[in-house]
Amino acid sequence: MNIRILILVVFSVVYSGGYVCAEFTTSQIVKKYSPSVVTVITFDKNDQSITLGSGFFINTEGSIVTNHHVLEGCTKAIIKTEDGKEGVVLEIINDVPELDLLIAETSLKSTTPLPLGDSETITIGEEIVAIGNPAGLEGTVSNGIISGVRRVEDIKVLQITASTSQGSSGGPVFDRSGKVIGIATATLDIGQNLNFAMPINYIKTLKPCKIRLGSLPKTASVFGNVEKNKGNLYRNAEYKFRIKFPKGWEIVNGDSKNVLKKAVNTKDGVSIVVGAVKFPDSNLDIKNFSEKEIDDFLNDSIDEIKQKYTDVKVIERGIRYLDNKKAIYFKYSFIGKTLGEIHYLMMIQYATFYKGIFYSIGGGAQVDKFSSQEGIISKSISSFVFEEDTHDIGNILTNDFMVYQDDMNKFIFQYPKTWSSVSTTHKGTKIKVVNENGFGDCDCGVNVKYDESFKNIPPTEFIASMSKEATEAVLRSINSDATVIESGKTYLSNQEAFYTITKYTFRSFGIEVPMKMLQIQTLKNGYIYTVACRTSQERYDEMFPFFQAIIAGFLIKE
Repeated sequence: MNIRILILVVFSVVYSGGYVCAEFTTSQIVKKYSPSVVTVITFDKNDQSITLGSGFFINTEGSIVTNHHVLEGCTKAIIKTEDGKEGVVLEIINDVPELDLLIAETSLKSTTPLPLGDSETITIGEEIVAIGNPAGLEGTVSNGIISGVRRVEDIKVLQITASTSQGSSGGPVFDRSGKVIGIATATLDIGQNLNFAMPINYIKTLKPCKIRLGSLPKTASVFGNVEKNKGNLYRNAEYKFRIKFPKGWEIVNGDSKNVLKKAVNTKDGVSIVVGAVKFPDSNLDIKNFSEKEIDDFLNDSIDEIKQKYTDVKVIERGIRYLDNKKAIYFKYSFIGKTLGEIHYLMMIQYATFYKGIFYSIGGGAQVDKFSSQEGIISKSISSFVFEEDTHDIGNILTNDFMVYQDDMNKFIFQYPKTWSSVSTTHKGTKIKVVNENGFGDCDCGVNVKYDESFKNIPPTEFIASMSKEATEAVLRSINSDATVIESGKTYLSNQEAFYTITKYTFRSFGIEVPMKMLQIQTLKNGYIYTVACRTSQERYDEMFPFFQAIIAGFLIKE
């Protein structure tokens, strides 16, 4: 059972003592309580960010509540508030790993605590609204209910249906009176809307302690060891990359000096091979190659294959992307020998140069089995990631952003300096940015349309007219298989907005890539603003915090 970690801030309608508690609207709760919710960014001993989480203040001395697993394994953690204040976690002062809860002392003082409620008074069916501040994205809202109160190994947990965002563990769960009734902890991957929170009353049972970061015991909570499904994840620190090999395949060391790892499916006779070689010139990079040099690189690589194998036939060749870097690509068949036996094989291969290192990734099988295995091989290759600053959310959040200002369409858009602005032919799109130079990795953009008839319509009325079905119909006019999997109200530039998360297939030059897109729309003075970010479905969870940080930098000018 795989558990994906999350963050929620949730509100519900509460009845107690025979009378109805005073209720706040969603916008009132966001305005009043979101300043007390913090983003938690953790770092390892090499000062590399490793996780994002959340927490909230429970006293005026800067103490925060969060999940145990958020701080587990880190040696440093910083917290950030909505108004830009930053502090560090000093030590853990209360902790119960079995409940996945702790209280940490931070360097911030004179903080505003959230009011704590009584989780014993909640009732199943209460409406809840999820609002959070992960990665600096202010006031993201989704609706749901308390769908159940469960007991696991004599520990009570709250089941909720509010849509959630990955990377947000430790967020407070509010009722409609503005009191915290729980701490969002996990969602189960086995089904939709199976989200869980620990009751707030458990905070009163946490054991006093004094534990420094890096010394937290391993989580053994009711949800099991909380971790992402890593599959056959292989990470190479020397060459700074990682790749997910197919589940169930055997990972073995390479059988030549330039082959680092090999993943093998012996049943079907399929393998994926990863190799890397360092060159003396650390500036050797394919992005600096001319078109002729890239073409020579491709031809030389094919010639080398022809010298190594017999009867090589090149079926496809061209330029694609490995992570977000240009790479040469070719598919070929050949005759190979294994243990004295002759086999007719087919293979796809990617190769590139980056910062003085030659990278090569390929996968192949016997010709009669290749078509059934090509998708699996391609999916594994698409999971390849260069592990560097451009993929480090902590680096993005602590560095300056580039600022794009559009006075005609009255908005400001901010994006990380490690991303690049590129031209686009899409009608109405005013700016498009991509992660470094990669068009095949992920991108974000802003589309603006002015409609005089909408000039006097308030955002709330515009958002009320939006629906999942209507949005899906528009998207399907562009991509026939577009499917909206999540939608609801949120905030964009501090005003109400409508968001959708959509899956679809990107098709170009015979290539098909399953994609996932986050899109947020709002209206002001007749201008309809759409901010959208997309990447492959394989990479969406990893890139989601980046999308949040970019969307948080969007501002509509008065």
